[in-house]
Amino acid sequence: MSGPEGDDGVPAGGQSSGGPRPDPLDRTWVHPSELRSYVANPLPPAPPRPREWAIGLGSAAVGVAATVLVLVAFGALGERNRSPLPPPVVIPENHVIDYSVAARVSQAVEPSIVEIRATAGDVTTTGSGVAISSNRVLTSAHLLVGAATVSVSTYDGRSFTAKIMGSDVDTDLILLEVSGANLAYRPLSDDEPKIGQPVVAMAVTRGANPYVGINVVSARNVLVTTATGSTIAGLLQVGIPTSPETSGGALFDTFGRIVGILTTPPGVPAQGLAVRMSVADDVRDQIEASGSVTHGWLGITAVDARDRPGARITAVLPDSPAATAALDVGDVIVEAGGHPIRSAGDLVAEWRRRRPQDLLMLVYRRDRGSHRTTATLAAPPQPGPPGGVQNPAAH
Repeated sequence: MSGPEGDDGVPAGGQSSGGPRPDPLDRTWVHPSELRSYVANPLPPAPPRPREWAIGLGSAAVGVAATVLVLVAFGALGERNRSPLPPPVVIPENHVIDYSVAARVSQAVEPSIVEIRATAGDVTTTGSGVAISSNRVLTSAHLLVGAATVSVSTYDGRSFTAKIMGSDVDTDLILLEVSGANLAYRPLSDDEPKIGQPVVAMAVTRGANPYVGINVVSARNVLVTTATGSTIAGLLQVGIPTSPETSGGALFDTFGRIVGILTTPPGVPAQGLAVRMSVADDVRDQIEASGSVTHGWLGITAVDARDRPGARITAVLPDSPAATAALDVGDVIVEAGGHPIRSAGDLVAEWRRRRPQDLLMLVYRRDRGSHRTTATLAAPPQPGPPGGVQNPAAH
């Protein structure tokens, strides 16, 4: 009698019964090593797969290359369409300008803006003016030409008779005295307005509400010729629409200080022009001192230089300050009074804002060399065009 068998058909004691060994597939359990001999064509080993990081790196490289090609094609890289300047800073640090500034400034300065009424026979002209002290008003001179009577009306409905103290054709300004009015007025700015500086314009209108505009200073030292043939130099230009009705109004900085007097002289298109306040204040000072105004005079005519910034002299008057300073036709003035001269308008503004006997240091080019000289300004000869501009059309 045999003992019990194990799972492979072999007696538990490990002895064979002497018969043939059972087929492994007929048994309920097969050792893995026994199966190899029963597989006729074993599959070849699978090739090793590339690592996942290699696949990711390759894809990223392809993507970067494609992006660079697109940027080059549209000019974002390389030199095509490339700006030589960095993007501008639109809003200065710690200083935000918005249109609400116009509302705040206009509310503060409105009491200083007055209405001017000038009567000449049966004709009444209306314009604006700005109070610069409790009894002084500056306005545009062309508004009061031939006026027999002048009145000033304030924002709160008061009206006063004004007296003309003096005028200046070279700046189109006139100074009025308004006795006993106790006018509200704003301080004058000590700083010259810069290109791009925000400003607020204000003037009266024929309606119930005043005119208000806000924009920036777009140009300096603009030179214009009026319908009467006189020239006005050193004007500011702002991106604010103006009209003959706004002439005599004021230009304010964002602190409510007066930086200019609006002007639209006859024959000059309305283009947002203003007499800078430093010039207007000098006019006021001379009128209060003597009743008249005299500007410095150099005694040349000039045009804008063609090849580079500067003012090229086209004529030198005999016995003029320019002749005494040894300036000659063809000289190109590039600096005056320590300020760069880029145009004829810059040069005229420099001598006009000074007085007779003031010294004006000049740097000029002649025969490819740079030279310096100093001119002692004089009063313009009389009779003759004011301010020393003998040929306004040359400018």
